[in-house]
Amino acid sequence: MEYKKYSAFVSSHFTSLKKERTELISGLLDAQMIPICMEHFTVTTSEKFDDIKELIDQSDLFILLLGKVYGSCDEQGVSWTEREFDYAHQQNKKTLIIRTKAYQKLEADEKKGMELNEDQKKQLRFGRNRELCSFAQDVTNDRSISRILQQFLSGVNLQGCKGWVRRSDSFDEEWQNKHRYLDLSGKWYHVHLKENDVSYMRAGEVQITQNFTPEQYKTLHFSANNYNVVKIDAEKEKLIFDKMKRTSWDGDYIIKDDKHIRGVYFAERYFKGEYGEWKAEKGIYIGIHLLDIVDEDNDEDTTDRTQMLAGSFNDAFPALKSGDLFLFRDKKMRYQFLLDHFEETLRSKT
Repeated sequence: MEYKKYSAFVSSHFTSLKKERTELISGLLDAQMIPICMEHFTVTTSEKFDDIKELIDQSDLFILLLGKVYGSCDEQGVSWTEREFDYAHQQNKKTLIIRTKAYQKLEADEKKGMELNEDQKKQLRFGRNRELCSFAQDVTNDRSISRILQQFLSGVNLQGCKGWVRRSDSFDEEWQNKHRYLDLSGKWYHVHLKENDVSYMRAGEVQITQNFTPEQYKTLHFSANNYNVVKIDAEKEKLIFDKMKRTSWDGDYIIKDDKHIRGVYFAERYFKGEYGEWKAEKGIYIGIHLLDIVDEDNDEDTTDRTQMLAGSFNDAFPALKSGDLFLFRDKKMRYQFLLDHFEETLRSKT
């Protein structure tokens, strides 16, 4: 028996539309659809945009949330969000454009003769794109984002869409067994460290979501919580956290060349703190994770799953900060690694 789920690429300016984006994604999940939320990625070059085009190609639907911010642009002054729409339109993707109240207010401000900045003018021009307008629906007091989505999905013809198929006999078991080291799904235990700063140690759990098939295994989603490590229990070989010093983060990632993982994360810190000369403030942080698949016992012909990922974190906004990041399948493995390689930092917590 065949089970098929359809996917929708969600395009939007992220920080100005977080609430609307959450409502849209919730609506897609309620409709048993898979949201592809690659607006997490910070795209700065056309080469990196190729990754976005690949994911649009794999999606069945394209949904754009139109707000008041045009956003960062390429070398020609075109926003990456507009490029996503243009590419989806070129590929004849089934499309829905939702004009939020923020965008409608921008239009109203223009009609009132209010002064607009260059970003706002570009957004209005984008919103009046002839091709875009034919797909647009306005949010009103009676028509929420969820309601617009329901009406769109009830009328869209998904015949011919590839979808995501799971059959009892569809898994390529030979491929999966040979590439088991690339199956990164499940719970991991991570630790963040800063070079030359023994005061900084944050750890927690990461849930990695992955569809482990030959076509889709390269796309990952990370969801995690970090906590301050205040001390260690040497007898039980465990880290003790201060649960009041919490940061949650999540992001979308891509496996490159079956060895490297890269992704952009959005983190929310719920506390203020100091680590040496660096001060941590409450709020939203954006950054980049660069990770490698590390397992000396594994190669490209193995039935063993990878046990460790290693790389770096690089906070890009609002303040620059970087350090080491390690993920492990097992808590005791994490503890032993710290003991072997970061003993000074670990012992400072006793």
